Amino acid sequence: MTDQTTRKFIILMTDGENQSTSNSSNNGSYYSGISYIWADRLGNFNEYASNAARTAALDSRLSTLCTNIKAAGIQIFTIRVEVTSGTSALLQSCASNPNMFNDVSNSANLTAAFQAIGAQISELRLSN
Repeated sequence: MTDQTTRKFIILMTDGENQSTSNSSNNGSYYSGISYIWADRLGNFNEYASNAARTAALDSRLSTLCTNIKAAGIQIFTIRVEVTSGTSALLQSCASNPNMFNDVSNSANLTAAFQAIGAQISELRLSN
């Protein structure tokens, strides 16, 4: 059952860097955020043999997930934590609007980010 009067929010907190770990594990396979690569959860293992291909596939999955969440009427706040290099474009585009993206340079600033998000949610609630 869908409740049309209840506003729904997701807070996605991540470093925003989709990558794989070393294949020096006993498993003999790279590990990503969704499983060992040999498990073929990204598709055919051979298509994702390079780190760049795995990263692109994971980025694409996150982008699709964000699109589907927003299409369901759920608003997304994103928090990128402790990243000093790379781009924030993926998480910025995942957020429902530019004001819903937070870039936190260190974990000590997380409280302020969550307080800002809480304030935005309260404003949204009061204005409706």
